[in-house]
Amino acid sequence: MKKRWLTAVLVLCLLAALPVGGALAVDGQVGTPIEKTLYTTVTAEENGPLVLLSAASQSSSGITVTVEQLDDKTMNIYYEGTPTSAGELTFTVAYTDNGVEHSVNVPVSIVELPDLPRVDSYTPSAGTVTMKQSDEPTVFTVAASANGNLSYEWVLNSESVGEASSCTVDPSGMETGNHDLYCVIRNQLGEYVSGDAEVHWVITVEEKEAESLEIKGAASSAQIYGTGTVRFTVTASGSGLTYQWFLISGSSKSALKDGTYHSVTYGGSDTATLKISCDTAPSSTTVKYVCVVTDETGQTAETDAYVLSITEDASMSKITKIEVVTKPDKTEYTTGESLDTTGMKISAVSPKGTEVLTEGFVCDPVRLQSEGTQVINVSYGGKTTSFTVEVRKADHEHRWSAWEADEAVGIVSRRCEIAGCTGREIFTIEEFIDKYPTEAKALGLIREPEPQEEPAEEPEEDDGKEEEQKDDAKKEKKSVSAVLIIIPIVAALLLAAAVFAYFKLYRNNDDDGPGKGTGKKKKATKLNDMRF
Repeated sequence: MKKRWLTAVLVLCLLAALPVGGALAVDGQVGTPIEKTLYTTVTAEENGPLVLLSAASQSSSGITVTVEQLDDKTMNIYYEGTPTSAGELTFTVAYTDNGVEHSVNVPVSIVELPDLPRVDSYTPSAGTVTMKQSDEPTVFTVAASANGNLSYEWVLNSESVGEASSCTVDPSGMETGNHDLYCVIRNQLGEYVSGDAEVHWVITVEEKEAESLEIKGAASSAQIYGTGTVRFTVTASGSGLTYQWFLISGSSKSALKDGTYHSVTYGGSDTATLKISCDTAPSSTTVKYVCVVTDETGQTAETDAYVLSITEDASMSKITKIEVVTKPDKTEYTTGESLDTTGMKISAVSPKGTEVLTEGFVCDPVRLQSEGTQVINVSYGGKTTSFTVEVRKADHEHRWSAWEADEAVGIVSRRCEIAGCTGREIFTIEEFIDKYPTEAKALGLIREPEPQEEPAEEPEEDDGKEEEQKDDAKKEKKSVSAVLIIIPIVAALLLAAAVFAYFKLYRNNDDDGPGKGTGKKKKATKLNDMRF
């Protein structure tokens, strides 16, 4: 019983400690009317009566707080009005409950009505902008002001492309012709004024200028010791370029084709990169190659000679040590990007000396998924070394372009199309086929075997034998049928003849009469004398 009494007292104490009325503040905006609204209902807690001492009346803020006495134990507190100024206000209602004084506070927060956005400046200043597909991306910016927070929405050809005060437009991925770019600026209420808070550009995109055909970079040389692979790469500028590699022999040259010739295997003979592999050098020799580049207009340009030295001594190619001489140009990445080894150099030490390489080595991992410092392992000639890059979390979701395959170097890649992002995914062709078989098939990396036509069955020669066989079969069938018909007829005739002969003899024996011997004996004699 005592426990119940103590529990009831504790609950009453907690209720008495709670504030009377609602706990939410009244929010409003300058100039916006507030209809009469019930803020809270006060009920006597000490058995009353409730006696109102004071209540706020119309104030300079434009807000009125009123009290309605329902009975001696209940009253309602209301607020209403049209705010005339911004600020934080508190209205107090004082009353007594059974002689004990109480009060209720009504907090009011009034904010200024946000202005419509005003455009102060924007760039480019001209309403029409002409860009070529080969131009660098252009940044469009808007400066606006208001007494509240503003939001921005960039719309390119009816598609939302950004929500900042600036937008980058890359013409390289746009079709030729006119494109509409808008920036719509809104206040906190979502309001805007067309023409004032909406900025419009007409972007005219023109085709990129055709580059003149030019061979860039000097020809190089390489060595193979007994066995190995080298690559010669042409760097050229121009439109619609095609490539053809030639073998120089004296003063003449012959076009190369992919395949193996005298222990040397060629690949990419019609691409920018010629791959040359040697399993076993038949003898020491020096070979020269040139590449003829042709643009879409038919203009051609020929490289200087690339020189390959092949030496029989395979032991000279054994690598004893490798080191990273120069890190790649790019050493900072965001998660999801692929490693870019552009600018990277390693030194390879062998009995023939130290060689600096810019390709041919293997890096792992290629895709950078973990944040922080990432160790990249480098392998070449059976030796390994490493370097580090920094990986941070991407601040956006990558928007990838279409996959592009470069079979000459054996990679498939795609880049992020978001302006300012250098994200790029790279896979070897084998990795790509394993991970994305459907896309690999669409790119032509998976080739279905051509169906082999089954040899048509040769029609059998018709020399008339078949017809003769059919005629013979018909004749044989007719002969059998005739025999089957004749046999019962002959049997019937023979049976009839036998019956007739029997009765004829039997009658003759009866006609001899009595006294001339018995009928049996005579019959027997006649039968014995019969000749069939």
